[in-house]
Amino acid sequence: MLTTQGPFRNIALAGNEMGIRQLLAVVPSERVRCIIAPSIRPALEQPIRILAAAAGSAFASQPKYGSPEYGIFLEHLGELELDLLIANNYSMIIRPDVLEMLKGNCLNVHWALLPANRGPNPVQWAIIRDEKTTGVTLHFMDQGIDSGDIVAQRAVEIADDDTWKSLAGKLESISFDLLHHALPAIFEGRVSRYPQDDAKANSNRRLTPDSPRIDFNHMSDREIYNLIRAQVKPLSGAYIESGEGRIYFPEWRSLEQVQELRKAYSIKH
Repeated sequence: MLTTQGPFRNIALAGNEMGIRQLLAVVPSERVRCIIAPSIRPALEQPIRILAAAAGSAFASQPKYGSPEYGIFLEHLGELELDLLIANNYSMIIRPDVLEMLKGNCLNVHWALLPANRGPNPVQWAIIRDEKTTGVTLHFMDQGIDSGDIVAQRAVEIADDDTWKSLAGKLESISFDLLHHALPAIFEGRVSRYPQDDAKANSNRRLTPDSPRIDFNHMSDREIYNLIRAQVKPLSGAYIESGEGRIYFPEWRSLEQVQELRKAYSIKH
């Protein structure tokens, strides 16, 4: 389905430092009115503030919803008369009040082939689920989580020895390719979009420090192998529980090495 909603002249960008750099390489500088950092990642504020200053745009940090600062943030966005928002590797939810303000013209880059792997940690989950292919999706935001209409996708194979870090490197590359080819037409209002097939969707729970627990009694060697490579450094690593506490495995290990771990650590009940 082709729709005409633009041209879009006043654009806000949201993301981590990598995501903002990708967008700034594609979005015409004269259209960038505001660059938004996630307040839940305070280490990102200064690098993104510097990028905003270099781009000559306003800077904003999105506060947590319901905080006293959130109303000020919303008012600031309203003053900018934005007509499009693009999020790329952004770690906060764009709330319905912002979607309404921009008349639904909010795009998101999600590192998965939607409708698969909606939600957090899609790179790790693709490996944990032993998927052979993943990718990047540019989609419209709606009030769900990664459930809005798809604009464009790029796919990439998951190698058998990929870790989440090496896979993230591949996704970063195809993410830029997708933005480079898809955004120029969108800026002028030529937007192709199609709905996701909810029957094929699956959603991820957020991985926590407790999530990557190895259970030799109930997991196959392949499942353990995938869990380890999905949690390598700089993450803490998959772990086993021992009488002396947790033992972590933050480096990639082959299937043969996983079998050796099973012999060394498994306890049958």
